[in-house]
Amino acid sequence: MNSAKSPAKKSWLQTLIKNKNERKKVIFIFTISFLLVVAGLIYIPIYKHSLPLDSKIYEGNFKELGSIARIGFFAALAIYPIFLLLKWKPLSHIKKGNFELKPLIQFLAKYVRQWHVPIALISTALIILHGYMALIKGFQANFTYFSGIITMAVLACLLVMGVKRYKRTDKKWHLKFAISFLVLFMIHATFS
Repeated sequence: MNSAKSPAKKSWLQTLIKNKNERKKVIFIFTISFLLVVAGLIYIPIYKHSLPLDSKIYEGNFKELGSIARIGFFAALAIYPIFLLLKWKPLSHIKKGNFELKPLIQFLAKYVRQWHVPIALISTALIILHGYMALIKGFQANFTYFSGIITMAVLACLLVMGVKRYKRTDKKWHLKFAISFLVLFMIHATFS
């Protein structure tokens, strides 16, 4: 009989996100996002009965959720230009006296990387509530509703590829879906 202990089996999340602190942050933010959606799904139907659905206040509230989420998604998308800038070779030669641009960009990259997933998760929760409030108001066969549904479908694919991105098995699909999502949500927001 072998008395040596076998190593503890790692959970799916431990093998996916190796960094313990990042894993804890993602779990915490995912839990907050999930609770936000659940609270919204409970509160919104109650709220809708106290306010006519065609009121400007109700419409303003669900549009406000979309606007806040848009700001969050822009913050999450900031990771791409910053990391592209870091790969740009002439960046290390940009200096003004003792000031070098590359260390500043590296500092920004560190924080943008840390907050990319949490901001994206919270923004996704807000978008789910935005879509839910829009559908409760009543589905209309128009550009706004169709573009919103298509944008949310691309967001779902983006999230799946984001999970695969941790293992680097997304084959750049996370970036492709992010660009598609950016274009679609800007079209949706602009023409709504």
